[in-house]
Amino acid sequence: MLNETFKLEKTDLGHYVVVSFGPVAEENLPQPGQFYMFYKEYVKKPFSVAFLKENRLFFIIKKVGPFTSSIPDEVRVEGPYGKPFPAVVTNTFLISGGAGIAPICFLAEKLTEQNLPFTWLHGESKAENLTLLDYLPVKPNKVSVEPTLVTDLLPKEAQFYCACGPKPMLKGLHSKWGTNGFVSLEERMSCGFGACYGCVIPTTSGYQRVCKEGPVFEAGELLWQELCV
Repeated sequence: MLNETFKLEKTDLGHYVVVSFGPVAEENLPQPGQFYMFYKEYVKKPFSVAFLKENRLFFIIKKVGPFTSSIPDEVRVEGPYGKPFPAVVTNTFLISGGAGIAPICFLAEKLTEQNLPFTWLHGESKAENLTLLDYLPVKPNKVSVEPTLVTDLLPKEAQFYCACGPKPMLKGLHSKWGTNGFVSLEERMSCGFGACYGCVIPTTSGYQRVCKEGPVFEAGELLWQELCV
């Protein structure tokens, strides 16, 4: 488990920033869907890995608040935490929206390394955010910009999927394609390892912690009507 202070390298991309640090020892490297907690001055924030380069970790962070709009130059990093996406061996649809691009990009990178076929669809709110795609080692097959929704790009016939993005997007995906897939949830977290119960969500098995039992869940585990109120 990594618990170390790093100086960060940052590339500003308008509404996003690409952050990296490392190299990191092999035993501290993540699987797609896992995340690290960035810790600075008693504030902890979770960020999913987007891709690796020679054991250096890269994160795609959307600016949505004071911490993400001004990422510190140096942070203490803990992790990796959380349950990753399962091993995928079939044709898979990868679906991401906004900041959900990070874990899906990492999964796309792994599938590419394993020569496993997939289709990746990504949705953005603004066209200027698409400059982010130039920094990715693997590019989405199709991209939508609002008001066209990424779920509008889906084929009518249901496919096996792995997805991450805003809850309304994930709910729409579940409504259209059902439970044959996995979703990674974005939630506020205070600890990252299940101690504080600040990130619980409703599931068919009761309330579960996104940081511990997730962030990746089977789509059929989640109570979507309660989750998206």
